[in-house]
Amino acid sequence: MIDKIARDLQQGKMKPSDLNQDLITQTYNDLSEGAGKGYGKEWGKFPGDNKGTLPTELKKNIYSFSCAKTYTQLEAINKLLVTADGRLRTYQEFREGVRALNRQFNENYLRTEYNTARSAAQMAQKWQGFLEAQDLFPNLEFRTVGDDRVRPEHILLDGIIQPIESPFWKDHFPPLDWSCRCDVMNTAADPTPVNYDKLPKVNFKGNVAIDEEIFTKKATYFKLLNTDTNAVRNAELAKLNAPSEVAYKAGKKALTINIFADKTDLKQNIASSKVIVDNLKKNVNIRPHLDENIANGIKNPELLVDNKVADLKVNFKQDNYKGIKNGLKSAKKQGTSTVVFDLTNSFKNLDIVIVNRMIKGEVTNSTSKWLKEVIVIYNNRAIEVNRDDILQGVFLTELKKLKAN
Repeated sequence: MIDKIARDLQQGKMKPSDLNQDLITQTYNDLSEGAGKGYGKEWGKFPGDNKGTLPTELKKNIYSFSCAKTYTQLEAINKLLVTADGRLRTYQEFREGVRALNRQFNENYLRTEYNTARSAAQMAQKWQGFLEAQDLFPNLEFRTVGDDRVRPEHILLDGIIQPIESPFWKDHFPPLDWSCRCDVMNTAADPTPVNYDKLPKVNFKGNVAIDEEIFTKKATYFKLLNTDTNAVRNAELAKLNAPSEVAYKAGKKALTINIFADKTDLKQNIASSKVIVDNLKKNVNIRPHLDENIANGIKNPELLVDNKVADLKVNFKQDNYKGIKNGLKSAKKQGTSTVVFDLTNSFKNLDIVIVNRMIKGEVTNSTSKWLKEVIVIYNNRAIEVNRDDILQGVFLTELKKLKAN
């Protein structure tokens, strides 16, 4: 992979700001594996109830770090094209330099990053346990390994005991540096005095569980990425390829959720998606929500239904049928050809004639023929119709069945 990336950079087929999805994915997978070993079995579970979301937030941080590291590596490769005195390197010279750089980034650096991800995730999980046991053990004690490899700054922190809610733990919760081996234990022992003005400076100032970051965004990789607006945009777009995790299964079909899915609508999106999986026997993916201020012109439809992008419309004003028409307009702006209407909580006694008229009107009146498929959810049941079904009256028949159930 790295040789192909190098050739593409040399031949001008790509720029560092384009990033490389394969390299992002490889870096993420390696670091997520380390973090998973540290955090434990809960690392692989997706919290569909929006509780226990820390692993998801840490995964998002690892993915963003992987994008930033990829950009940094591609920039370093690009600089190898020319020597310090301005001479264009031969391909042989360039390739040797690239392979040496690859060992540096994807062996040496990666080993340290892997160990840090593992220890940081382990400490994040421990923090969750400390909070649960706070009534019995209200204080925490900082401990070093105690050997000759412990950093001098960390030795000065050894034995400090502070309450869990103390500001000390917001800035001095391990790991405090790359491959830091320091630990924290909960205790009922009394707190020790702390002179905050004399505390030593540490490289990683923070608390991975509170900050929800394994790799701080103040670090070099992120700083370099943020100097290039195209790279920042492509890192945002790369979220479309971020990992999705299984949240629900019904037979061979599943609901998966991208780690960057919008948390504000997640509970409702999951509920609607499960009905589609159960009733229509389709795979559903809840897509990432991208920052439209960064990824200019990007749209944010919520779902992939059997790999077709679909916009979900839900929670209209009570018995407001005009909301269906407005939902169609909004979906059209999102650039989708499939619309999902979940009418369960918005209509006490669904008037299927009006629903049919609203949607059929869009099909017959629209010159662009943008609407290809409609899924309607009502009272935990779902139907699916295509454009021809709507025009030929099949839609109304299906709506009758839906309401009857």
